[in-house]
Amino acid sequence: MTVIFSDGQVGSIMETAGNLSAWTGSGAKVSVVNTKPHHGVNSAYYNGSDWSENYKTLAALPLASYRAYCVFAGNAIDGASSGEESFMGFRDANFVDIALALLQKTPNGTYRWGVSLNAGGLSAYSSTFVLDKTKQYCIELEAKIAATGGYAKLYVEDVLVASIVNVKTNARGNIDMIDFCGWINKSWQMYLDCVVVANAHIGPESTVTQKGRISIHAKLVAI
Repeated sequence: MTVIFSDGQVGSIMETAGNLSAWTGSGAKVSVVNTKPHHGVNSAYYNGSDWSENYKTLAALPLASYRAYCVFAGNAIDGASSGEESFMGFRDANFVDIALALLQKTPNGTYRWGVSLNAGGLSAYSSTFVLDKTKQYCIELEAKIAATGGYAKLYVEDVLVASIVNVKTNARGNIDMIDFCGWINKSWQMYLDCVVVANAHIGPESTVTQKGRISIHAKLVAI
């Protein structure tokens, strides 16, 4: 496994400089705050609606995994009766989505994880659950670009919760960027920390450390 990008860990730019300059672009709706970090003292915080403009360009990847620790705070999906938003995504060079991680609120107030593919307009969802707005959820979005045998998968705490497999995924070309809250239609508050992008499945960090100490996943140590 090769790590392609990381930010939010102790020693990263988000921690040492207190900003998002490691990313290619960041908009006014995303800031670095010293609230709800997974490591160190800082995290990225999205508060608003519409496109966050927070993205990182990559080098045309045919296979990528994007893992982060996320806290869905405040009015996730605006306290609405139902709806869904994409909070982590893979996009092409023109900012068109390839694969997205989704959080959906059902009419009865429970939630479902989801994953979507631009190719064919496909989506898949987990069973319902009660969202814990204080929990650091380990989220990993994984996608493979191929004429046949392509896929998009979503893992939560390293458990596969939603997937679309054995489909054509190369209509948009390779994965050229990741984003954070790339397109939000309703009022939304979310924290993101300890981002890693790699060319293979990453998995959670070996130890959950809230402040001060570095905890490195065993797969990262092997590189």
